[in-house]
Amino acid sequence: MNHPAASLVLCNRIVQSNLLLFAVSLLLGGCVSIHPSRVPISDQSIKDLGPINAIIGLRQQEIKATAVNVKGMGLGVEIGESLNANRAEKDITFVRDALVNYQPGEVVATDLRGTLATLPGLALAHIDTRQITNDEDFNTWTAEAGNNSVMLVDLDYSLSPDFTAVEVAATVWIHPGTGRLAGIPANGPDLPSFIYFNSFGVTVPFPSHQGWSVNEIQERAQQWSQNNGQIIRATLGSAFQELASMIAYDLNHTPAPANNELYDAPRGAEKGWAGLTDPPAVRGYVEHKANGRIWVRAESGGLFAIGQ
Repeated sequence: MNHPAASLVLCNRIVQSNLLLFAVSLLLGGCVSIHPSRVPISDQSIKDLGPINAIIGLRQQEIKATAVNVKGMGLGVEIGESLNANRAEKDITFVRDALVNYQPGEVVATDLRGTLATLPGLALAHIDTRQITNDEDFNTWTAEAGNNSVMLVDLDYSLSPDFTAVEVAATVWIHPGTGRLAGIPANGPDLPSFIYFNSFGVTVPFPSHQGWSVNEIQERAQQWSQNNGQIIRATLGSAFQELASMIAYDLNHTPAPANNELYDAPRGAEKGWAGLTDPPAVRGYVEHKANGRIWVRAESGGLFAIGQ
């Protein structure tokens, strides 16, 4: 039996881990639609969770190149995208070689320990990193926790299709431990077993790409990788740190709109867009600004970080 939230989680993973695919899915009428999917948690429920085991799940060990699935949009486009994907897979080898022994899960775990420690009442008992083999893993990990509550982080990281930016995405949800918070009503027929859920996206560009040739993917891959991957490691570290900060922030901010409505911009709020497409794929409003970064609250409730 699939995890009760499996279809929702997978659909949101697709949306958040590939903003370009999000736009294409809207055009093709796929599983993606604009609807509120975030499930917030109250301050009191955070305190009532008791000890929490946090698990960071990785679907891949090596960085990948984001690709767009454009099947059905014309043979010429399909062939072109296939060639681009093959080229990207070849050129990203430079970046992968520079990230040998880099442990993204451990980096995120360290960052989460720090940010979650700032939340009043949250008791993090343990955090570790595991490889995801299939969605049944989430059932197993939750069952293993016993009376402890479980925070699951489904983590994805990649280079953008043109190799100009790092893209990090995560879906996060929390299950209460055995017997805890039993009186909280079900969120709905599709959300029966967890008391917090949201999706996140972080885009951090190459620090300086002036003078880059328009189509020189290999050149960009080599620049990310120079000096034993100093630039790609620093950029990933920045993205992972921001992701951890966003998760802690989201656990402690922004109640859900009434009547399952979309997250509309509050009066006077600045409208915002997130993503690398033109126009960007995710629309919402700017909820937070700091250090040259903007956090956009999407209509679905997801939170996206981009540069100003």
